[in-house]
Amino acid sequence: MKKIWLILILGLAIRLFLSFATFHPDIQALSDSGQFVANGRILNLYDYSSDALLLNYPPLIYWFFGLFNFLFNGNLSFLKLSYLFFDLFLGVLLIKMVNPKRVVLAFSLWMFNPISLYATYMMGQFDIIPTFFTILSVYFVVKNRLSWAALALGGGIAFKLYPIFLIIPLIILAKGFWTRAKLVIIAALPYFVSILPYLSSSSFRLN
Repeated sequence: MKKIWLILILGLAIRLFLSFATFHPDIQALSDSGQFVANGRILNLYDYSSDALLLNYPPLIYWFFGLFNFLFNGNLSFLKLSYLFFDLFLGVLLIKMVNPKRVVLAFSLWMFNPISLYATYMMGQFDIIPTFFTILSVYFVVKNRLSWAALALGGGIAFKLYPIFLIIPLIILAKGFWTRAKLVIIAALPYFVSILPYLSSSSFRLN
């Protein structure tokens, strides 16, 4: 357990340093998009999409950025640190899924993963969020709780669409047509609920 705490402290120190010491234009664009939500431009959000600021992600991620823009007044370093919840709990999920003898190795590989550190805390990309939901889905599959796995996968899809491809292997694990149909509906629900306010927007449909 002492090794886990040491890895956690070192990992957090690296994340804090990278968040405050680096800047990438991508995080500025994401912050600007969230500022529309923070300013109350929620239901007409996609009307502000342009060549300079392309809003081509599902709305839930802009609500997420909008909340942190509102709380921290657009501070880009704090915006990157908002990923910590998903990042650290993803590490916890990995610990729970591996052989107890491999816990320290698994946690170390995640906490010091250079690709994740670069993309999340230097570039400020939000892929850590759908990745968290994807791993959460895998965790529920391991526990044989397929409905919860579908819902977790749907959470990832609501932020970024690429986890949608994992619906196929998920429903293969299920037995029976109706069970599989239920899993598809559950996985699709978070995305469709989040886009519901925008279905009448031509700007949203174009993006």
